[in-house]
Amino acid sequence: MTRILAAFSFIFISLSGFSQNIPLYNWRSHIPYLQGMQVLEAGTRIYCATQTGLLYYDKSDNTLHTLSKVDGYSDVFVKTMAYAPHKDILYIAYQNGNMDIVHAGKITNHTDFENQVTINNIYIDSTETTAYFAVNSTNANNGIFEWRIDEENLYTSYNPNTMPNINRVTVLGDSLYECSAYGVKKVNLNVNFKTDPTRWESISSDTCTNIITYGGRIIGAFPNGVLKYYNGSTNTWVVMHRNQHHHHIQSIETGKTKMAMVSSDSVYTYSSLHASQDSFGFQQGNDAIADAQGTIWMAQNTYVFLNYKNGSLGFLQPGGLPSTTLGNHAYGYHNQVWFSAGGFAANGAPSFDNHGFYMFDGQTWHNYNEQTNYGKDPSGNGNPGPDIRDFMGMAVDSVSGHLWIGTLDSGIMEFDPASNNIINIYNARNTNGGLKIIDPTKPSNLHTPAADVKFDQGDNLWAVNYNDYGAAKNQLAEKRHNGGWGEYNAGPMNNANAIVIDNTGNSWLIDSRDNYGVVIYNPTLKKTTTLGSAAGSGGLPSLYVNCGVSDKNGEIWLGTTAGPCVYSDPSLLFGASEYDVQRPYISSGGNAGYLLGALPVTAIAVDGADRKWFGTNDGVWLTSPEGDKILKHFDITNSALVSNNINAIAINGVTGEVFFVTDKGIISYRGDATDGGNQNEGIYAFPNPVRPGYSGPITIRGLVTDADVKITDVTGALVYETTANGGEATWNGKNFSGREANSGVYLVFITNSDGSQTAMTKILIVR
Repeated sequence: MTRILAAFSFIFISLSGFSQNIPLYNWRSHIPYLQGMQVLEAGTRIYCATQTGLLYYDKSDNTLHTLSKVDGYSDVFVKTMAYAPHKDILYIAYQNGNMDIVHAGKITNHTDFENQVTINNIYIDSTETTAYFAVNSTNANNGIFEWRIDEENLYTSYNPNTMPNINRVTVLGDSLYECSAYGVKKVNLNVNFKTDPTRWESISSDTCTNIITYGGRIIGAFPNGVLKYYNGSTNTWVVMHRNQHHHHIQSIETGKTKMAMVSSDSVYTYSSLHASQDSFGFQQGNDAIADAQGTIWMAQNTYVFLNYKNGSLGFLQPGGLPSTTLGNHAYGYHNQVWFSAGGFAANGAPSFDNHGFYMFDGQTWHNYNEQTNYGKDPSGNGNPGPDIRDFMGMAVDSVSGHLWIGTLDSGIMEFDPASNNIINIYNARNTNGGLKIIDPTKPSNLHTPAADVKFDQGDNLWAVNYNDYGAAKNQLAEKRHNGGWGEYNAGPMNNANAIVIDNTGNSWLIDSRDNYGVVIYNPTLKKTTTLGSAAGSGGLPSLYVNCGVSDKNGEIWLGTTAGPCVYSDPSLLFGASEYDVQRPYISSGGNAGYLLGALPVTAIAVDGADRKWFGTNDGVWLTSPEGDKILKHFDITNSALVSNNINAIAINGVTGEVFFVTDKGIISYRGDATDGGNQNEGIYAFPNPVRPGYSGPITIRGLVTDADVKITDVTGALVYETTANGGEATWNGKNFSGREANSGVYLVFITNSDGSQTAMTKILIVR
């Protein structure tokens, strides 16, 4: 019978440990869990595979957990799962054909099928000796794989159809069944020639999307919402369910007590082939199972992971990002890291993205968009959020703490994170300032595209105008700290989409889409100069420049499509001694040559120790401040990175956590450099005390920038010395001989280069 939901219980379960700061040199995943695709019962755990990751609910303690590469899994986007209950083996097949096998707490990765097939379904036989994989493949012989469970290897493969696209497989008795667009076929498992398509018997020519074994029958899902079982004794199909609205059957699954079927508008459960069905309305469902306790667990597009029992619907939703739409902009400010979702369409026009912007404060994600009203509207009346799209570059005013963010659709927003209020919106349609539409010949209702914003040392805001409508009049806008606006023509670069302000006040304009090089505008002289690729005219490795940043010494680092380069002294621009950029050079070792060679650089960030983090399409590279040494290289093979394609990098200066925006989501790494200050302040060491069994790094934080750190025992004997990375130093707990320091109290002496800042703290070690 059909029941309407009697009650709703919203269960949003916090993830254990999610909000804690991560240890030094560890990774943290920020992948959003969106669009639930499959649910599976494995012991006390109910797994849910989503379009973007994997999570599970543990019924033994009512906790929700997310799983990612940080936990040792090899990939991100799950395609299908299967579980062998007697051997406690979990199979996880990813969308790219990569596969993890989890057993006894150990994860074994198999790349045999990666980028070769898509595994649509895994069926494990009742003896748990063989797993059958239904696959899509470009190889005509690969439709079904036989996998030997104990040996963990592929035994054979075969394809009963013209095309190797099998939706699902199952076993009943001594026969293997498969379904596809060609219908349903079966073969005797004892036949040695399953590779011969003529050995397969067709039992239905109708397209079949799904088959399972239940109640001693083969059950299949067919077009127009028809569910049928196969009566082998009469070689006929018997209709079990026919949807009156022809709604598509999304899935059918065999549970411990019931069979569950999901259509596009409802979930149905069956206790037998002929028993009346129990159902309830459920939109956008993709999969469901019924456990032994009578709870139905479901995967759904919008709410991801749900359960249903006795008329009560529970939502099991991890916190975090609401979308995989992230854009190419990330910005770190003190203990906050900001991200925006806007960007360009393929033709260079605004993409009209409405996902807004996000902030992570080290513990919690905060999402700002039309649905959340960006906090409150400027009038304070609680009206719906304004229609603002394509949020791009951003900067925080160090005086007010307000976030200023450019948009391709609506000018510049001034936002107060403390109160979650929009303070103001500056564009051509408002009468609140001098920000004009770029081309005055266009109608006034056109967009006011501000692609990026930055503050100079005088706390003046500079915005670069991106013009996709025609010839730009003024590419730069300035909002002065004491009020008023200015607009300036910066030459021929009409599509500038990023801006860097150097320590002399020059604005460096970057157009990552076109081959203009870099245009620099001097606001005092009201002049521009251009860096090109020719020697004597800039010397850029490529005219295509993707990104730029000013480091702690005032040098300007640029990322081009042919590697990085640096302009060391911007004060010499617009003078007689103006010179070309330099390419950092590594003099020895396996990376000898120009830094990163001709590898395209897509993002650059500077950490508290003035070291450079470079994002590329080959992962992330950390270099020395001068770029003459490579300190680390992370990619998908040696780290928890979910993709080698890095779109943006931002750093939490307080904790040293480095955030990488990839085309598959955000992942972060706890680095060992923090922003130092002009003085020692709030110095502390952790862990402290160092307890027995701990072998990780000991961190000393709150230091004056680049402090000299000496560690002695209580007798004054020097045990260790180092230089802080910005405001943080680390000690491995060993002496100069490489031996672990004995139990006792150790004194940490801190001083800067001129001795004007000194401090001392203590560390207790217990072995």
